[in-house]
Amino acid sequence: MTTSPPAFRRPLSRRIRFAFFMAVAIVTSCCADISLKHGLVTLVFPPIHTFSDAIRCVGLVLGSMWMVAGIVLIVTDFTAFFKALELGSLTVVIPLRSTTYVLTSLLAHVVLGEPIPLTRWLALALILAGVFMVGRSAMESL
Repeated sequence: MTTSPPAFRRPLSRRIRFAFFMAVAIVTSCCADISLKHGLVTLVFPPIHTFSDAIRCVGLVLGSMWMVAGIVLIVTDFTAFFKALELGSLTVVIPLRSTTYVLTSLLAHVVLGEPIPLTRWLALALILAGVFMVGRSAMESL
């Protein structure tokens, strides 16, 4: 009967791939959110009353570099996210992915000038603390 080696002796390649795909998913998700928000702020949509109005709005979205970039980033995000799910457990991937809330908030503050009140800063710190705890235990399971 063979047993698998302890978690800390497993090949690093799986851990590195997992970390890479998680990082790509998190960064592209944040960038997609910022890009889409910037694109939506700069677009002026007409009221939608008919199907042709809806088609015109789709044309506006596809004509915006920011919106197209956001869509491409979302596709990249989901591709990396699916790969991370393949490599890690759901109970690890989802909590680690919550760092997108923190990074998106920071990017929105820096890039878009959105204010972050003190209570939100505290909530973001709590999210990071939880992610840190999950991340430490996650390395044992990969």
